Amino acid sequence: MGVKRRTFLQFLAGGAVGTLATPVVWQGIDDTAIWTQNFPWIPRIPKGDVEYTPIVSKFCSSFSGAKIGMIHGNPVCVSPDIDNPFSLGGVSSFAGTEVQMLYSPSRIRQPMIKTESGFQPISWSEGIEIASKKIKEAGNSLAVLSGDDTSSVNELLCALIANQGAGNYFYMPNERQVAQVAWEMLGGTDMVVYQYEKSNMIVAIGANVVDSFGLPVRFVKLREKYESKLVYIGSHATNTYGVADARYMVFPGTEVIFMFGVILALLDKGYSLPQVEGIDVLKATLQRYSLNKILEETKCTQERFDMFINSILQAHSPLFLAGSSVGSGTPVILVMLSMLVTQMLAKEGSYPIGTVPYPSAITPQAIRFTTQIKNDALSYIQALSKEAPLQCMITYQANPLYALPNTKKVEAQWNTTIAYKIALASFMDETVSASDIVFPLTLSIEGIDDAYTPYGSDKLYYLQTTPCIEPVCDAKTGADITLLLANACGIDMGVHSAKEFFDKKLAQYTSGQSNVSAKVYSVEPSTPPLCSRFSPLPLQVYLNAIPVTPRSVDGARDEMYLIPYTQQYMGTPMTSVPPFNVKNIPHTVFKDKEMYVLINKNTAGTTLRTGDKVNITNGEDSIQARVYIHESVIDNGVALLAGLGHTAFDAFTKNKGVNPMRVLSVENVKESLLCSWSRNTIKITKV
Repeated sequence: MGVKRRTFLQFLAGGAVGTLATPVVWQGIDDTAIWTQNFPWIPRIPKGDVEYTPIVSKFCSSFSGAKIGMIHGNPVCVSPDIDNPFSLGGVSSFAGTEVQMLYSPSRIRQPMIKTESGFQPISWSEGIEIASKKIKEAGNSLAVLSGDDTSSVNELLCALIANQGAGNYFYMPNERQVAQVAWEMLGGTDMVVYQYEKSNMIVAIGANVVDSFGLPVRFVKLREKYESKLVYIGSHATNTYGVADARYMVFPGTEVIFMFGVILALLDKGYSLPQVEGIDVLKATLQRYSLNKILEETKCTQERFDMFINSILQAHSPLFLAGSSVGSGTPVILVMLSMLVTQMLAKEGSYPIGTVPYPSAITPQAIRFTTQIKNDALSYIQALSKEAPLQCMITYQANPLYALPNTKKVEAQWNTTIAYKIALASFMDETVSASDIVFPLTLSIEGIDDAYTPYGSDKLYYLQTTPCIEPVCDAKTGADITLLLANACGIDMGVHSAKEFFDKKLAQYTSGQSNVSAKVYSVEPSTPPLCSRFSPLPLQVYLNAIPVTPRSVDGARDEMYLIPYTQQYMGTPMTSVPPFNVKNIPHTVFKDKEMYVLINKNTAGTTLRTGDKVNITNGEDSIQARVYIHESVIDNGVALLAGLGHTAFDAFTKNKGVNPMRVLSVENVKESLLCSWSRNTIKITKV
């Protein structure tokens, strides 16, 4: 006999993530009744043999290839799949919660429409009719914001608005977007991948490669396979710092200046910059700096800097990976400089950056991915006008009202300059709560989806999810919802179902020379030509935002640097923290229902002590937290964990902690280039 859905979570704790002890922090919450009825946390496994089904899960950013343990057709646990060629036998703690999250109280269970009394359920036919009417009425005043840059659903959504004459397609800010723009600014084409096997040293400059950058699970496995040395350059002891072979601390936001110093040192050692168009602008900028100035600005000592230079000179084709501790907001120029230095140090035939083709479309009128990926969502939203509001915005797996910087401003723009909002999502997040109509999406073990070469890949990959159960609520795939909307708008997409669409996408890749294993298809990358030009725009934008002359911060208690950082178990802006993972949050960052910021003893001085409450402001918004004295942070740095501070989701997450994105300041807002937020000056006042 099958297990009823309502009682299913009684035995979820028997899965790979182990039994759950509800943390004291969350005991006694007002909505405990919700959890005691549906989540008794008693591992009552039904009798029967466990059968394991291989899957490819998109629930986690690592795109875990895993196995779902099934008893009588019911999923009970998530386990690693050692035979999966993509995740290589690894699975993250976040991916391990997908079975549990099927039944989360924050799950959207049916289409809903907003009324004066709140959201009310409606049928799919009613919802599609209302939404398609709004889309048709919007004409070309229509936009899409997607939180998944790997899915072919983007192609369908793109074609949907293109048929209305609209080209406003955006992705939530991410590391791939920055890398692609940087690559193009250097004259590159196609999609960037990293050939880890060609280098014996990975230099992560700001990139949290084991948490928020690229494919953490695959990266760890490949590093182990190739025995690569890992060097971390950053301002806070993240998990990447913890596992690195060598570590160098610099002030937040000074990673670009540190790279200036690296290039100057390499030039002094006889290395040369490529002689290409635009490189003179970089040379002129470097002449304005001395190594002493650079070390003063970055707070890196001469001894440590020399040690780093010697290590990369001794390495074989070191690969520089540039990013941020939150997986977004990296300056384009930082990635450009990282690619340049990678080229300068590459041994002949061992250039560790490769390329694969951009995904091609099979749907008529879809905007090319190469165009989509360069559109900057934040500057677009900030430029919207109340006088001529956008008529309709469609969000797909995106939560901009939580994940974009300076959240208060974004929310004000969202609520006043967009007339109608359609959300496609799985959970009741902040953006869904502010939408007019909502369509529930399946999770990856319920419905078909795909992923094309997730950022951080080492070759071309095409993955398809492998649904193993029917949806546990009245949800549909993103492809099916988009096709329903297109049909109601009278648009012929050339396909009529998600299965037909993904079968055609699969045929694009399997018809060539591809490896086939467990729904994972791969093709070796091409070795691209080296830098053919240097566009000065990203450098000029950076210099306009950051003064060339270093400013002193010693003793300036009212001018400190906020360092937001993420950890994989914290979930995503679209899922929040899975209940199984809340026990992983240490008391150093969350205790007694309050967030803690990490400040070292030198920064705290004699006026701040562990437990003191402080007000943190960027001049436009403020948050409050308590101080925890911790030596994992650089002087004048204030580290704050991202992932809490939600105003939506469930009782385990809602109104717990603060969201550091609220006090991140955007360094530049230019429609011609991506916004960044890597250097966040804040003021702290003791409350």
